[in-house]
Parts: sequence; C-alpha cells; structure tokens
Amino acid sequence: MFSDYALHRIGAPDLPGAPADQGGGARAFRTPSLRNVTRTAPYMHSGSLATLDQAFDFYDRADRRLDPQLNDVRGPDRRDAADVKALLAALSDGTFDQTIPTEVPSGLPPGGTLR
Repeated sequence: MFSDYALHRIGAPDLPGAPADQGGGARAFRTPSLRNVTRTAPYMHSGSLATLDQAFDFYDRADRRLDPQLNDVRGPDRRDAADVKALLAALSDGTFDQTIPTEVPSGLPPGGTLR
C-alpha cells in the first residue's frame, strides 16, 4: 500500500486561524497510502491544500520541527519533485471504484469534500 500506517509529526498546516503545528509531540497523523493519491485531493489532515503542487510547495518551504525521519525528504530540488510526482502518477488508477458509501462505522459524514 506504499505506507507504514504509523503516526508521524509532519508539520501539517492547521485550519485557517488555528495555531501552526510545530511537531512538538502532539498532532501526529497516520501515514496514508500513496495509491491513487493523485486522485484524492484535497490534501493534509484539514484538507487545506487543494493540489499536490501545493503540498510539494508546503514541504519545500517547511522550516519546522518535524519527525526526524522526514529530514532527508525536506526541500527536494525541482527535478526530484518532478520524479516523485511521476511516481505518484504511476501509482494512480483512474478506474478504481470511487463510490462514496452512505454511512461509515465512525458515524462521521462519508466522502469529506467529495460531495
């Protein structure tokens, strides 16, 4: 699934007006799968980034106390970013089932911003 599904502090932006996540031990998020990631906008836990380009730009500018495992992936040059975007596109399948269920076990509204 191209994920470790572990919790990481990634410095994700919060909702507008909320304090920034400085990765200080709280606000860790489970790593999602990279499969079909090009088709699952918006991005980040708050849905605050509409495109993958915005997500790449966010991490290119990141100057936060992130999970140490992310130190090697911060600030890739534009050639690296193009290669990563090509990989993400290769992991995407336009024929996958995009049906949104009417309900989910958590009771939360399914589909997020897809509706």
